[in-house]
Amino acid sequence: EGVTERDGKLPVCPSGGLLGVGNPIAATMGMKTGELFWQLTGQAGKRQIPHEVHTGVAQAWGDLMQYGCVVVMSA
Repeated sequence: EGVTERDGKLPVCPSGGLLGVGNPIAATMGMKTGELFWQLTGQAGKRQIPHEVHTGVAQAWGDLMQYGCVVVMSA
């Protein structure tokens, strides 16, 4: 139904996620946080969500689930 597509009501993973950018392992959360910042500031280029973005969330875990992190950002 397109809800989670880039131009949908609730866009998910406009960068393509780890399949789209590779798996940087320990730097995964940095990549995801950077994407949130770019989306919120309108600097995501061809990945930019086409409507105004106010809030984003990113989640990452690593090393066989020995750590996890969730970041919520808003503009």
